[in-house]
Amino acid sequence: MYQRFPSTVPAGRPSAGLHRSGAARGLTAAALATALLGVQLTGASGASADAAPAAPIVSVTADPPAGTTACPLPGAEPQVWVPIGTVCSFTISPNPADTAVPTGYEVAYPVAQSQYVTAADPGNGNSFDAATGVATITIVIDEYSARLTVNTLGAGGQAGPATVETVLGQPASVTGTPQVFSDFDGDGTPDLLAAPQESGDALANGYWYAKGGPGGSVSADAQNLLGVSRLGTGAGGGQFSFVGAEVIPGDWCASGENSVLVYYPPTVAPTEDVGGGFVFCGDGDSDVVRSLSNEDAQQADISSGSLADGNGVNPSELVDAGDLTQNHSGLPDVLAVLDDELVLTAGWGPGAYMTDGRFGGGTCDRGDCAVLSDTPSPDGTLDWDSWKVLGYPTADDGLDLYMWNEATGELVLWTDVTATDAEDDGFWNDFTTLDYTQHVIAFGTGTSTWNQGANLELQVADFNGDGVPDLWAVDTAAGTAVRYTAKVKAAGIKLAKGAEQSLISPAHQWELGDLASGTANQALDTGSDTAYQLRDTNAGVSWTTDATFGAAAEFDGTSGCLETNAPPAQPLPGAIVPASSSFSIGAWVDPSGPGTVLAQAGTDDSGVFLSAAADGTWQFGLNTGDTTAATYAQGGGGSWTAGTWTHVVLTYDATTGHLVLYVGGVRADTVKVAGGVSVVGSFILGANQVDGALSEYFPGEIAHVATFDQALTAIQATNLP
Repeated sequence: MYQRFPSTVPAGRPSAGLHRSGAARGLTAAALATALLGVQLTGASGASADAAPAAPIVSVTADPPAGTTACPLPGAEPQVWVPIGTVCSFTISPNPADTAVPTGYEVAYPVAQSQYVTAADPGNGNSFDAATGVATITIVIDEYSARLTVNTLGAGGQAGPATVETVLGQPASVTGTPQVFSDFDGDGTPDLLAAPQESGDALANGYWYAKGGPGGSVSADAQNLLGVSRLGTGAGGGQFSFVGAEVIPGDWCASGENSVLVYYPPTVAPTEDVGGGFVFCGDGDSDVVRSLSNEDAQQADISSGSLADGNGVNPSELVDAGDLTQNHSGLPDVLAVLDDELVLTAGWGPGAYMTDGRFGGGTCDRGDCAVLSDTPSPDGTLDWDSWKVLGYPTADDGLDLYMWNEATGELVLWTDVTATDAEDDGFWNDFTTLDYTQHVIAFGTGTSTWNQGANLELQVADFNGDGVPDLWAVDTAAGTAVRYTAKVKAAGIKLAKGAEQSLISPAHQWELGDLASGTANQALDTGSDTAYQLRDTNAGVSWTTDATFGAAAEFDGTSGCLETNAPPAQPLPGAIVPASSSFSIGAWVDPSGPGTVLAQAGTDDSGVFLSAAADGTWQFGLNTGDTTAATYAQGGGGSWTAGTWTHVVLTYDATTGHLVLYVGGVRADTVKVAGGVSVVGSFILGANQVDGALSEYFPGEIAHVATFDQALTAIQATNLP
């Protein structure tokens, strides 16, 4: 297995997109200055002033001083990455070739920081044994990749040759429960991500998240993550374009939480430079992807051209290669499809992947990556640019690869992929090859084709937990997704096609988790239509923490409600549910007593309402008269329990006249609506309009409210998150 990581870093190589200083990592400024040390101590008597010492030996400290860690030996194979901020202890010993005990050591880490400490005051766990010349040093890891340089000092003060080791640091992990591949909300089920292929797609600019369900089913309530928690916001405050970008799930921050790598291939030209991108990391609390860390709320940049070859050609795509190099950094390796070849490279920080092209050299000529020139594409050529490649890291640090040729419809799965150094010399070079077991699913000829000519975005995941990767095929133009489940047959692996599912973005959506405490005077709309804030003027709604949703809106049942045209008023009428048109409304509700969960005002009475009734059922209705003597088509069904969250969805199909209530994913009641429908006023959470006034206030909590300008199907309603 390939196990080599370069022991030195080429000069001029930039650091990763984010750089954290180690100056405040558990040491005072004075202690830090001492910790980045050079020890210059008195040698044994009689040492020759003329003897030049040899390069010292750096080793792991067997018994590290209090407050320090016995960090792995730099340069060890496999290379071990150390969290940035770790206070590391190393032991320095004289070279066995030396005939005299050294007087001390000069230690530099990083290269620009070098200090000396006397025998009388080594400090901070640093020590020197004048009899043996053995020293213990302490450094703080504060770079993604930096040199630890140690010189031995002779009796006359002369310095011998240096021992240089590269110490690889990575951001300290902020982890929650480890997630399975492509699971972004921590429920154990893979979720779907997609970005628009072209401008004007139904999945518009942004990158879209759809909650996964059993067997690869996905929620119809796709959420655009653009702008959520400042994701995709540039330094000038403008939002990035995701049109044509690759959105690749994986553990890109070595935190255990799923993250996203966004890459811009040469075929797209957004505001960002082509051939670059960024990494959005999970925030460690089982939320959908947010920012790199809660410290700085920024993404890690992939520098434009950092993966280019010597001719300035950027990769056509990037692939999650798992731990293919076996360097065990915790960060995924990358396979770059580059000018019809595959290039294997590992990173030393989030987004820090690189070839040598940007430095004017040949690709991978410095030993930091490998051009896999002896690994042909599945058709036996080196026409890799014609293939869409997807990586699936397996639980045992292995790797599977799907490859699809859109033009021919050929689809191939490689399992148990490993990298082999043919020369067995421990260096990455052009003779590194891939070994694998090949499964041809579609040959790309005759009737044996798979989605030939279709413009699809693919994502790999294991839907059923059988260890064989499955596929989602997303048509971003139409806003649909189809799941393909891999089945192992005697003759090979086959893909079973599932039903096409719509990825419908809500017209309006209020998560109602804006804050964790305080008065809820407004709730932000994150839907795709005109944004409407919900406002509270009676101070009867507050934000509260919740074990299920993290945060929710709590209604007092006396005067608290949220409505779309409450002062300061937004343009009237503030109607969310369109008059005489199809609609759907979904919400999570935890009642503490009876009351109206949601309504839309009419002239005198609500045009539509949904209530937790006093008899323990859910009641709903649509007003076909909208006069003082309201005429409702209404029904009821299901049940609610105080202190228990229930998901309710109300749908109306204007073509059939059917008004349907789903409770907990089950159809509870259907009502046939006859006559005109009037729903023209403000949308209200937590109260009903009766005789021109608000009443029937709701006590309890509400979260995740979404509305749609269409009637959801039973499957769509059931799969709303």
